[in-house]
This record gives sequence, C-alpha cells and structure tokens, in this order.
Amino acid sequence: MKKTPLVVWNNFDKEIDEIGAISSSFLAPKIMEWAELDSPSYYSFLSNFSKLLPGYTSVVKLSGEGDLFTETPKELSEKEYIYQLIQYDLLFGKQYSKDVILNESTSHHLSSNYH
Repeated sequence: MKKTPLVVWNNFDKEIDEIGAISSSFLAPKIMEWAELDSPSYYSFLSNFSKLLPGYTSVVKLSGEGDLFTETPKELSEKEYIYQLIQYDLLFGKQYSKDVILNESTSHHLSSNYH
C-alpha cells in the first residue's frame, strides 16, 4: 500500500486530531466532520466504512488495527458490496442511488443500517 503525507490546515482554530492512514475516498467525510457540517447520508456511510477499513483499494485493505489484507474479511463483505454498488452506480450507472444517498434527511437511514 502506498502512503502519501497529508497536512490539514484550517482557519477556524479547531484542533485536528492525527488521523493516521486513510484512503482518499474517505477524506471528504472527515473534513465535513472537522468542520462540523451536516453530511449527506453517503458521507455517513463512508465514515462508518472507513472506521472498519481506513485503507481501502481494490487490491489491498487496511483494518483499523493496522492489519493488511488482499481479500476483504468475510464479516465486512456485505458492507464492501454496498460500497461497490454505490460507487458503480454513481460513476458508471444510471445514478439510481443519487437522490437517496445525497439527501441529508436520509443520513440516519444509511448510517444506522450500514455501520
């Protein structure tokens, strides 16, 4: 797994905790959290998924405990499948999930069911 240094600066005098390893896909939800802004449900889902696998690529995964995997652990395969479905739908599909996952009012629905 490749690592790139990350520096976070803010202009509102908020202490930013060290985040350790994080995939770039999970950075936007982290920024929303730091800024204390409401997030769409998709960001809630990503935030919860990143707590389980903070380092995530198609070829290697990094657990919250620092373990590396080439295969996703079985107990996380359903969450990975949902992540992949949403990604595919938004990037290449017909964006069926767009209205649900980008709506703030549904944030509780996705985050409570998939963490």
